[in-house]
Amino acid sequence: MRIAIFSEVYWPMVSGVSNTLCRTVDALAGRGHAVRVYSATYPLPPGTPDRAEVHRTPSGHFFLSPEVQWAAPRHAEIVEDLRRFGPDVVHLATEWAMGKAGLRAALALDAPIVASAHTDYERYASRYGMGWA
Repeated sequence: MRIAIFSEVYWPMVSGVSNTLCRTVDALAGRGHAVRVYSATYPLPPGTPDRAEVHRTPSGHFFLSPEVQWAAPRHAEIVEDLRRFGPDVVHLATEWAMGKAGLRAALALDAPIVASAHTDYERYASRYGMGWA
């Protein structure tokens, strides 16, 4: 299968989401599937290859968590790249800008979509002083 994964966070960013996706990508690729990840841009240490085929989008620091990059995907660019990749399925792993970009691109190409949620919002709300959320 050809699998496209859309996520705000991916390696080398260390988080529960990126760790889960790295293991997923490794397992899928190890079984012979072609996987392409669409994610925000995170600087790689010099000489370090990406763990998978990754389309990095322009991004900037997220105000609540400076280590996280906030993606600014370009719709036409994402659609064209996804069209060239020719996915059998598009996996939306986050619900923010990259998830929305993946959804829009998959709908434009009539590609099957699956989504998953990996963030513990209740815990994060407390961490960022939003215990009322």
